[in-house]
Amino acid sequence: MSRIKVSHKQRQFLSSVKRYVVYRGGIGSGKTRILCYRAILNALSGRKELVVANTFTQLRDVVLATFIEVLPLFDIKEFTDYIVNKSDMDIIIRGTYIHLRSAEQDEKLRGINCHDVLIDEARNIKDDKLFLILIGRMRNSDDGQCFICSSPKGKDWVWKLSQDTENVDLITQKTYENPFLSKEYKVDLRRRYTSQYAAQELDAEIIEFNAGVIQSKWFVLIPYIKPMSGIRAWDLAVSIKTAADYAAGALLFNSGHSMCIGSMIHGKFEYPALRQKIIETAQADGRDIHIVIEDAGQQRGYIDDLKQISELKGYVIKALKPRSDKLARALPWISRAELGGISVCEAPWNRAFFDECDSFSADMSHEHDDMIDAVSMAYKALTKPVGSSAKVKLY
Repeated sequence: MSRIKVSHKQRQFLSSVKRYVVYRGGIGSGKTRILCYRAILNALSGRKELVVANTFTQLRDVVLATFIEVLPLFDIKEFTDYIVNKSDMDIIIRGTYIHLRSAEQDEKLRGINCHDVLIDEARNIKDDKLFLILIGRMRNSDDGQCFICSSPKGKDWVWKLSQDTENVDLITQKTYENPFLSKEYKVDLRRRYTSQYAAQELDAEIIEFNAGVIQSKWFVLIPYIKPMSGIRAWDLAVSIKTAADYAAGALLFNSGHSMCIGSMIHGKFEYPALRQKIIETAQADGRDIHIVIEDAGQQRGYIDDLKQISELKGYVIKALKPRSDKLARALPWISRAELGGISVCEAPWNRAFFDECDSFSADMSHEHDDMIDAVSMAYKALTKPVGSSAKVKLY
């Protein structure tokens, strides 16, 4: 126990006696860790615990991994004092169970009875249906508690629950308030986020993101520049709001102290027409502009096809595999744009691009984001060069 260190806000979470305890924290505020501490302390007191995460992957890779890391801090020994059953996703501490379960099969949770329920990163759970199922599991005592750890996501069900101040203890910890994070880490995160997104993700504030995540007024308009080198990234994905095929090809290059979006191709194309458009655009750009295409689904076939085209021999064609959601992929260049670090060459396509930026929303309720996705790919490829035409490196 002497090796456990907690912040003031985390100590409040561990000592709260209210029936519902919400720990709303920024990135790096120790949400999963403090949830595991609470579950272990309760189990050591003989209380049966049910810990739930939104997906099995999150449960295994984050929650279980954190339990394995922190259990030895309680001066208990594996196999002597506790057993971690990875196949059943149970932790048994001196005969008391901590059940680890996924919200993906919520109906199967109905058969479990426990003293307390703990929910990790509740923002990923879309509504309170699971919450209502879980609080019905606390049948082993009259003093059961529900502990919820999450970063905020607008006025969702966790926010609504936290408005009940009589029964709910809301504890908020900002990222910078965690004394166990390095100053460099905190500063770097702040630098990479837009002011609105930092307010939510770092300061744990309730932010209603509708349109306004990207503001066209942040971009610096400049006369057209012919780049010596750069990236032309193609988003060939289907729009999230329509079955029609959309494509966008964004040209991004370094220009002095900023990055510049030099040109944009955008429209609906059947693949034969799109294939010809990519060829024509590449020939106009020149061989020093590398071609990047998202490696997802059927687009792998497009990449293989383009690499066989005689007109594109000698061009660098790269594949980039997406690893996160659209907002997370866009944040690095959005943050740079807010600081005036992204310029745009004046051209007729500007208006459509700015309209797409101004309507872009964090909850994906916007109509189109093809050009934004293309810029995100180009930015990633330009800041982290990948592969070559001879050997494609996949992210």
